[in-house]
Amino acid sequence: MWQIGCTKWSPWQKSYEETPIAVAWICLMEFASNFFGNECVFSLASVVGNLLHFDLATQISIRPSCAKVNVEVNLLSTFPQHIKIVEEEDEYGPEEFKWIKIKYDYMPKYCKTCKKQGHNELYCWVIHPQLHKRLDDVAEDGNTGKRTYRYCC
Repeated sequence: MWQIGCTKWSPWQKSYEETPIAVAWICLMEFASNFFGNECVFSLASVVGNLLHFDLATQISIRPSCAKVNVEVNLLSTFPQHIKIVEEEDEYGPEEFKWIKIKYDYMPKYCKTCKKQGHNELYCWVIHPQLHKRLDDVAEDGNTGKRTYRYCC
C-alpha cells in the first residue's frame, strides 16, 4: 500500500530531503459555545500552527463539543496538549480561567536523521539497515521460467 502526503514546497529545498512542515487536523475539545467566533478559533489554533480552514460543523456551529480545524504544523516542534484561556479580573468578579484540551487526529511522523516524513528514528532504514528488505537472491526455474525472489529480513 502506498501513502500520498501533502508537503510544503520551498525553492531552497534539497531533493533528497522532505520538509518538516505538514498539514494536520486538530480538535479543540470542551469548547464553550461563546468561543465559536472565527477570531477566537483562529487565535486558539495559532498556538499549534498556521490555521488553514475550519471543518463545516465548526463553521456553522453544529458540533457544540469541539471545534475542528486544519492547521499547518512543524513536525520538529513540540505540540501543546492544552491551552489556558484567562478572563481577567473586572468589576463582575475575580480572574477565572479554563483549559481547552487539544486532540490531534493524525500527526505525520518525521525522521530527523534522514529528513523524511512517514517514519521516526525508531523505524529509520538509515539508522537500522536491517529493517530494509533487500533482494538477496533471484532464482529462475529452468522448466517454467518462473523467477523466485528471496528477501532478507
